[in-house]
Amino acid sequence: MARGKKIQIGDDMTTMDRVVLCAGEVVATAILVFLGCMGCVTGIAGGFIPHEQISLTFGLAVMVAVQVFGHVSGSHINPIVTVAAVTLGNISLIQVPIYFVGQMFGAIVGFGLLKLATPAKFMGNIASVMANGTTIKSPGVCSPGLHPSVTPFQGLLVEFLATLILALVCCGVWDHRNSDKHDSTAIRFGLTIAVLAMAAGPYTGANMNPARSFAPALLNGDWDNHWLYWVGPLLAGFVGALVYRLLFAKDPPPSKTNELAEGIPLNDHNKISRQVDSIHDFPLNMDKIIKVRDGMSPLERTVLCAGEVVATAILMFVGCMGGVAELSGGVIPAEQSGLVFGFAVLIAITVFGHISQAHINPVVTLGAVILGDFPLINLPIYFMGQMVGAVTGFALLMLVTPLEYIENHVNSINGTLQKKAGVCSPSLHPDITLVQAFIVEFLSTLILLLVCAAVWDHRNQDKAHSAPIKFSFTVAALSMAAGPYTGCHMNPARSFAPALLNGDWEYHWLYWVAPILGSTAGATIYRFIFLKK
Repeated sequence: MARGKKIQIGDDMTTMDRVVLCAGEVVATAILVFLGCMGCVTGIAGGFIPHEQISLTFGLAVMVAVQVFGHVSGSHINPIVTVAAVTLGNISLIQVPIYFVGQMFGAIVGFGLLKLATPAKFMGNIASVMANGTTIKSPGVCSPGLHPSVTPFQGLLVEFLATLILALVCCGVWDHRNSDKHDSTAIRFGLTIAVLAMAAGPYTGANMNPARSFAPALLNGDWDNHWLYWVGPLLAGFVGALVYRLLFAKDPPPSKTNELAEGIPLNDHNKISRQVDSIHDFPLNMDKIIKVRDGMSPLERTVLCAGEVVATAILMFVGCMGGVAELSGGVIPAEQSGLVFGFAVLIAITVFGHISQAHINPVVTLGAVILGDFPLINLPIYFMGQMVGAVTGFALLMLVTPLEYIENHVNSINGTLQKKAGVCSPSLHPDITLVQAFIVEFLSTLILLLVCAAVWDHRNQDKAHSAPIKFSFTVAALSMAAGPYTGCHMNPARSFAPALLNGDWEYHWLYWVAPILGSTAGATIYRFIFLKK
């Protein structure tokens, strides 16, 4: 049975209220398309713009739009966000066409202004005559399009899954249990868009937004496979919100106030409670005894496990998708790979931090048990969810990626057969010894657990709203620093899934033993030296 607010049909808005709402969506979507697509004009930037820069430009453009219009129209700037909001009951059905019209018109205005401000020769759409007399036209700037090796079915699936993750992020941010964390809403949405664009951009452009796809297609005349940029995202917006509503949503407790939550989902006529839930992401009490049991029902444990499955699948799908180097021209900068995994952590915690605590890593669960927060009886439940989620996420990545770009290869070098590790499989730098690799994984995981313990510390409870951002940049920093040594996995589930599906088991034990010992050491040190009751 669906939980949450009832689907609304009408509201009490005046005509002027509707005009303001539509105007907010027009300007917000115009800002998104104008700034985002301006960051794709490679010709005016000397012929090359790094992929991570394009992704960050779109993500930060979303941040700007949400910051300016989140409290005015909700700043949906995307029809799929509106679909998700109405599915959850956050806005009324009568508002949907108002949002859609504003978003489509705003996208066309934004891209039209970009064409007006940019010399025509830099906007693409250049017709060339081939030697055989055939005329071909280059796609225009920002037009949606598939990688030549990606089939339309794979493209549809990529757009569906990327948008599904975006819809889940919306649902997580809008959840009443996250009502104390809206100060960072604009930043979290911006980083979410940035990481999804970094990961899925080489496949389809990672548009995830029919309005953003339609405007360049209309003004550039590029309609190849355009249908999938509508079908995939719109279906994902509905499915994501419906799944969240059926499986993970909880009815809000009786509220004493009815204030407006900042951010994308709502407007002045769709208010929700901002009652602060006492449970933060990774909540801890300071009891110095290892918990063995709790009072949870079997259904509650099932929801916990399901949350870990989906959260870990998101981590693996997005993080490892960002490592498919061949789709990005053969090389992915270390900073991009680190940011993709870090921001994938942000997504997982934003969506599931208030549901399962979004450990997404067996060593994080182990550390929580050692710190005295987490009941021992839930340890196998979390481990199982994390392992199943990791395998599911990587399997989905293999489904949407051309095999020649993801599977391991056997190459002949000087007559000797050598196998190249598959995408995202754990592997050591050739010059790193096993002892050095063990030290790197051990220390990286120890640092990660110290960060977890510090964020969970009761003395930091007033800073919980930014916990997803802190964890994401921690993982990004560790990945950028230690990644060239060992891949900096720090997560046995994240190591196991690619090893299993790629058949890469060399030194695999190291990626279990070192993180587990690092987690044990980090949690023990913090508990007995730094933790205060």
